[in-house]
Amino acid sequence: MMDHQTVGPGELDVERAGEEEALKAITTGKSSKVSLWAIYALLIMICGGTLVGRICSLQPTLSNRNSPFFSANDRSRWATIRALGDDGIYEIDSLVMQNEKFAGRDVRPWDTIDKVAHRGQDGEIHYYSSKPTLLPTLLSAQYSMWKVVTGWNLEDHRFPMAKLILIFSNVLPFMLYLALIAILVHRFSQTIFTACVVILVAGLGTFLSTFAISLNNHLPAAIAVSAVIFCGIQVKDRQVRGLGWYVVAGLASAFAVSNELPALSFFCLAALAFLVMCPRLFLLGFLPAAGLVASAHFGTNWQAHGSWRPAYAHRQDGAIIGQLPESWTASFDAERLPDPLRKELESLGVDVSDAWQIWLGEMEVPESTRRWVIMNLRTSERWALVQSNEGQPVTVHQWDNWYEYPGSYWTADVSRRSSVDQGEESQGLYLFHMLLGHHGIFSLTPMWLLSLGGATIWLFQDRGSRRWLVIGFSILFVVCIAFYVGRPVIDRNYGGQTSGLRWMFWFIPFYVLAAVPMIDRLATSSWGKITVILLAGASVASATYSSMNPWVHPWIYQWFFA
Repeated sequence: MMDHQTVGPGELDVERAGEEEALKAITTGKSSKVSLWAIYALLIMICGGTLVGRICSLQPTLSNRNSPFFSANDRSRWATIRALGDDGIYEIDSLVMQNEKFAGRDVRPWDTIDKVAHRGQDGEIHYYSSKPTLLPTLLSAQYSMWKVVTGWNLEDHRFPMAKLILIFSNVLPFMLYLALIAILVHRFSQTIFTACVVILVAGLGTFLSTFAISLNNHLPAAIAVSAVIFCGIQVKDRQVRGLGWYVVAGLASAFAVSNELPALSFFCLAALAFLVMCPRLFLLGFLPAAGLVASAHFGTNWQAHGSWRPAYAHRQDGAIIGQLPESWTASFDAERLPDPLRKELESLGVDVSDAWQIWLGEMEVPESTRRWVIMNLRTSERWALVQSNEGQPVTVHQWDNWYEYPGSYWTADVSRRSSVDQGEESQGLYLFHMLLGHHGIFSLTPMWLLSLGGATIWLFQDRGSRRWLVIGFSILFVVCIAFYVGRPVIDRNYGGQTSGLRWMFWFIPFYVLAAVPMIDRLATSSWGKITVILLAGASVASATYSSMNPWVHPWIYQWFFA
């Protein structure tokens, strides 16, 4: 069979030629009815139009709190976008407390459990989104632009403004992603059947399309990964040496990390690959571009939180600044601070002044541990007092648990959380459900079974970029799966209430491409084509099951485990 990499801009007469004749027509350029690239463009437009239709069909309901937001996850980001676009601040206090009447009930359209509380630049405690700051900061600029152009805002025109932003921030980049996939599939595949199936599955049969109607970090991360793959193949296989490819690869790989922290492993491998291919262009293009994104990532985080670490990294008590005798625990229990105790605290840098409060901490601690919180009511400063065992001295910690605040979902008793947020105790069972169970990568998208076969073919038969692509992503896959399986029980929650294992969505561009050689082989027989069609149909059905709200449990979980 021919390799599409050598195909010229010929056309295919679909009506008059069978597949073999059509391929010959492409190589000779004699056919004139239907351009192959027009077919690709049509498939991409169908996928993009489907997403636009789904976004435009969003309606106010009680479940979405009279808003186009689906979950605590995307509401958290939308709140930051609105706060920045309307008031130029990262604090979301007034938004999360906003009450509205809808369908006879009180709703809070902006409230979210994905928030943290800490002292702001004014010294007062404020609520902030717990999500990384770069993406919502960029989208707030788009929001500000649309406010000027349309006169709409996210308060009075919540639905049309959100839909407009989603189309430009999700749909258009997703169509660009499909275009990159189409170019690569055109080069790699040997049959038109393979090319069309892969493009359709990429557009309609993965959870990237499911999540494209909701603001999330997984879609931009996956698109960024696909851009890096494309640039790498251009440089490696096509021997393109332009500085621009290195700049784009640096920007995209760093942006993937900004959206998906585990993609730091991908960044490291990508950096190594581009360094080996051309050290000079790596230093001139890739590295400065990545540094620009990193500066924006950490800079916006500092602007929002006054910390280089992201908000979600502030989940434990801070550094120990001193110790107190065990004898003072009776005073802590009685919520009293006698003068001698106050003097001891002041010697450790704990200024409780004349207005203070002490209470039992809300953070979950081991059964033998006791914990209290002291707060200076004048400055809003807090400190944690921790006694690890009875009879042990009390350690005084700087405050660094931003998830501990009145009414926090994350410090409430674990039994009061949703079942999935209580965590899976068995690591073996967790691994099974991540791969083949109710949140399984391969059970929810069975097309990826073909990706396993295709990756094996490339690994043993290709000697170019595709072999290294398989080796690199295989390493990344094992590392990331092991990372999530090794997390504490409370973090083994499959990504919360979500229609797929969203933490691994940034691998999808590789899954899509890796399926190509296996589909080529199966396409040589009728039964092989039927197998591919059935797997593709099942994948599309699985992704479409949650098409109107991606923030629900997968269909397997709902049918058999809920």
